[in-house]
Amino acid sequence: MNSKPAGLVGKTQQFINQDIWELEPDSFSKARRAGLKFLRVCTLVFKGFKEDKCPIHASSLTFTTVMAMVPLLVILFAIAKGFGFEQVSGMLLEKTADMPAAFQDAVKTILTTVGSASAGALGGAGVVFFMWAAIKMLSGIEDTFNIVWGIKTPRAFIEKVRNYIVILVVAPILMIVANAGLPVIMGFAGKLTWMGPLVTFALQIIPVLVMALTFSFVYIMMPNTKVKFSYAFTGAFVSAVLTVLFQFAIIKLGVLATNANKTYGTLAAIPLFLSWVQISWQIMLLGAEVAFSIQNAGTYARERLAVNPSARSRLCLAFALMKKITAAFETGTGPFDVIAYGTANRVPVRLINDVISILAKNGLVAEAADRQGCYTLLRDPADVSARAIADAILNEGADPNELGMKDDFPMFGKITNASFQTLEKEVLKNF
Repeated sequence: MNSKPAGLVGKTQQFINQDIWELEPDSFSKARRAGLKFLRVCTLVFKGFKEDKCPIHASSLTFTTVMAMVPLLVILFAIAKGFGFEQVSGMLLEKTADMPAAFQDAVKTILTTVGSASAGALGGAGVVFFMWAAIKMLSGIEDTFNIVWGIKTPRAFIEKVRNYIVILVVAPILMIVANAGLPVIMGFAGKLTWMGPLVTFALQIIPVLVMALTFSFVYIMMPNTKVKFSYAFTGAFVSAVLTVLFQFAIIKLGVLATNANKTYGTLAAIPLFLSWVQISWQIMLLGAEVAFSIQNAGTYARERLAVNPSARSRLCLAFALMKKITAAFETGTGPFDVIAYGTANRVPVRLINDVISILAKNGLVAEAADRQGCYTLLRDPADVSARAIADAILNEGADPNELGMKDDFPMFGKITNASFQTLEKEVLKNF
């Protein structure tokens, strides 16, 4: 029997780690139910941020960002030249006008380097390298977001390139349109003096909303799964607010920049810039955790258990998914939406992604090219035995021989042989 925790800290830990997951909200009032959901989501966000090692991934993305920043900006500005390069660079300089001088110098240096680069001057090899660097950076971002959403299967290379081209084309257009439209909106709002304090609030919130919309685009496009706009925008809004607060803190803590100048001299911009990029990525990943936790609120009570599922749990889910995918295949309803199935049956989405990736890797199912999260059969259901499904799940991971264990346990052989003989006779069509 577990001993009861002593003290306020112990009781708080038990409440967060255990008690809130055992409560049944169906009998609660709407207010209490909303409060419980909020606590559960917050717990999932911070647990996910820690367990997914977001600070470490943010550091990795910081390195990738710095290495690919100039190539990426060259490509973005080349696309945006039709709208005027000076407008884009001027916009970025305006955004950093209140930052410490060392930070502004770093941004100006980067923009000067970008402005002096061109496709003609770089040559064919240079253009290829810049494209590779940009794709590598975006691929690293996608891989990190896939970890947050528990996605095991990455996009195909062609699909990655297609998505990244969309991002590289749409991103500068969004930046320019938002920057051009913002003064108009702000000017219109400034004329509504009869609204009093609401006008002041609107003037402060509009830039945050524009930033949140941009972040939403990233949260929807990057993970290899479907992310609803409402969930993406909620996470993006949290990130946008934290980003604004972080920028405000940098401006107010200008004394740190002064001390950095005394310590590092002309190199002061380097630690300041790296710190800014690293913390910005942490904020972005925290917003991604918020979007994931809210989107999968229906399974939050089980998400914490999906980190270490048993082989039996994986096998049960594999049989259930194959049965549903087969039914959709035979009735002609099209690819089966496994994420919707998980939400409807409160199955942890990370467990579903884990199992479906194993089935796909073993050539049993494949994701529809035009419908993320939807799968169809790759083989005739009359030719797929239950053993093939069991083999795919049970053989996932290192083989006993690879771990230094001889596969010569008589009892294990008796159990598996007897079971597999029965499973061999059962085909998917008869499930």
